[in-house]
Parts: sequence; structure tokens; C-alpha cells
Amino acid sequence: MAQPPASVSQALLDAERELKNRIPTTTVLQQVEEGGLGLYTRARIGYQAPPDSEDAPRLRLFTQVISPKWACQIVKEHSQGATDTQLEELIAWALQEEYFCAPGSGLCIHFGGAEFIDFYFPASD
Repeated sequence: MAQPPASVSQALLDAERELKNRIPTTTVLQQVEEGGLGLYTRARIGYQAPPDSEDAPRLRLFTQVISPKWACQIVKEHSQGATDTQLEELIAWALQEEYFCAPGSGLCIHFGGAEFIDFYFPASD
């Protein structure tokens, strides 16, 4: 039987708990404002771009530091109760801009169906 996808929300909560254990005087928002948010995952990642260029979503092992700009938005949306689907969409937008270096290009990034997701705080490492 297939495992359900990993939860972005739960991964953020786990990272926050670990951060509090290591550095009790800091907040998640302070950390992401300083150094962004590290993402380590095995998830379905793919893209579609005009005209007729695509790389179908497939499981990929992926590591990326998401910039403070996007990391702050992800953390704030999470704290306001965003769903995993909404958080996955934000991660896809961040990857479009930062990994694929294609803001405003018409490139459509797919991110979802993660087997596991780990977040870390580069500013605290």
C-alpha cells in the first residue's frame, strides 16, 4: 500500500521544534529573514514551458535553500493556517524563481507528492 504524501505543515512544525531545542531564544521568522529556509525532499517535481517543452513531474531527490523573501512568505502562510496544497504552490513559485531562474517566463512548476520533506535553517547551522 502506498504511503500518503509527506506533510509540508508537519515538516515545518518539526523544523521549528528542532530550532527551539537548539536555539531557544530565536524564532522561525528571525531565522528565515536571516538565511532563508533549506529544503531537502524527495518529491514529484517537474515543469511545463511554452512552447511544448516539459519535464513531466517525477520523483526527484532535491535540495535547495529558499531565499528569505519566499521563506518568510511560506512561514507566514503556514502560521495563518495554509493547507499543504497552498504551501506546495508557494514552494513551486519559489523554485520557479530561484532554482529554474525563470520568473515571469510562463514556466509552470509542479511540486507535490513528497515521500519526505525536511526543512532546516541555514542561518543557524
